[in-house]
Amino acid sequence: MSKNRNELLRDIKSLALLIPGDDYDLYIKQTQQKNLDYVPPFGFLPAMDEKNPKSLNDVELNVLSKSKQNYLNNIFIPVIVEKQAHILKDDKKESEKSAVARWTDLIKKAQTPNQLKSVIEKINLRMKSQTKGKNSQNKSFWKKILGL
Repeated sequence: MSKNRNELLRDIKSLALLIPGDDYDLYIKQTQQKNLDYVPPFGFLPAMDEKNPKSLNDVELNVLSKSKQNYLNNIFIPVIVEKQAHILKDDKKESEKSAVARWTDLIKKAQTPNQLKSVIEKINLRMKSQTKGKNSQNKSFWKKILGL
């Protein structure tokens, strides 16, 4: 968990850049409420109402939950799983199904916004390396010779 308001705001803004969604403005407003503070882990009980958090811990959990849901439903499943599942495999022996299941579990088990950002960045890095590999394979004969 984050330990201060500024860190939580920074996490929310960085998640908003990585994962599109409409709810981030609400979470930023909730984080800026002066009556909300962090509760120690032993005294924290999550609020049941997402619209009325009782502490900054609640806001962080809500952001994390919504970000996971948005990423899985809007990016991971339609863009990566359905079109590029092969980039998730760590070795050639691993099946696409088991790779997808492993990465889905990593996303679902992220405990903090930083852990979620780390998983997303690893997936994005795999996507970028895949597109770089395709671009280098499709170069024309003359571009390869001239080093362009």
